[in-house]
Amino acid sequence: DSAFEYCESLEHIVLPNSIKKIGFGAFDGCVNLHTIDIQEGITEFGDCAFSECRSLQNLLIPASLETIGSRTFVGVQSVISNNSKFKVKDGCLYSDDSKTLLYFFNDGRSYYNVPMGTTIIGNSAFSGSCIEHITLPNTLIRIDDDAFANTNLEEIHFPTSLKYIGAAAFYGCNGLVEITFSQNVEEIGVQAFGSCRNLTCVKLSDSIKVINNCAFEGTEISSVVLPRKLESLGVMAFGGAPLKHIKGCEKFIVDEGAIYSSDKKTLVQYYGQHSVFIIPDYVENIADYAFAFAYYIKEITFPSTIKSIGKNIFEQALPKVFKVAPNVKEQLENSLKSHQRDHIIVIEK
Repeated sequence: DSAFEYCESLEHIVLPNSIKKIGFGAFDGCVNLHTIDIQEGITEFGDCAFSECRSLQNLLIPASLETIGSRTFVGVQSVISNNSKFKVKDGCLYSDDSKTLLYFFNDGRSYYNVPMGTTIIGNSAFSGSCIEHITLPNTLIRIDDDAFANTNLEEIHFPTSLKYIGAAAFYGCNGLVEITFSQNVEEIGVQAFGSCRNLTCVKLSDSIKVINNCAFEGTEISSVVLPRKLESLGVMAFGGAPLKHIKGCEKFIVDEGAIYSSDKKTLVQYYGQHSVFIIPDYVENIADYAFAFAYYIKEITFPSTIKSIGKNIFEQALPKVFKVAPNVKEQLENSLKSHQRDHIIVIEK
């Protein structure tokens, strides 16, 4: 692992046929490495093995290779395959049946038309490439983790066949401004669109059942309509976004900038801009990180009805006053950081 990591002077290396595995990050960041002589016998390329080798061309995938890790070829210009499990076509690496696009090679292209028949775009497939525009086929079912992370992608149109968008799939895609989700998308992964700092508008389809943690954290989304079929809303799903309008759905009710479970017993997340907030006395549970980005709140009151308080509920915010019923004080202290506990005031009411 990391054996030649960031050896920027390395240009050419010959590996003997005794090598069976290239470990994690073995050549990561070798930006001037243009040639590796690889022999048959290697069975595994580890995660990030050749990541950011931006001069590397025509890397051989030997017939003996069985496993290719995550982010293995991020930044690589091209490969040659002698392996029946991995197919090179159109400047990309595909699975043998052409259904999974494993890697789009960084050869300077800014546009790619993903061919019909492709069902999966694999982990980190386009990450770190020069891609700006892409056409997705109506056979695509999954976009896996980090697939387009930190690219200059300017727009994305999802086909109706798509069901799943993985963790950090579009993380840091600052060229994205507006996204419309097609019907049949069911799940949006953790940080799928996190830190898309120019993303101002999302239209969520009613087919979406799960929006995972931090899915749209760090965006500029100001308005959102929760999907009608939404079953699970992750913590800080819209964390840090300047939300001004939220419309609820069957399982989540929105009131005064706070999202509650349908029975109103759980406060899921607060996005309001009140300086004083009194948690309603029908609330029994406060979810993890519920007030993590509640920068506007200066004073908050916890009623005696509270039975459970999640972890780090004020992760990045600090009200001046926490008013709390006596029976809730210990729970609140356990959720707060040490410097936050000095702001607690016990009230008898």
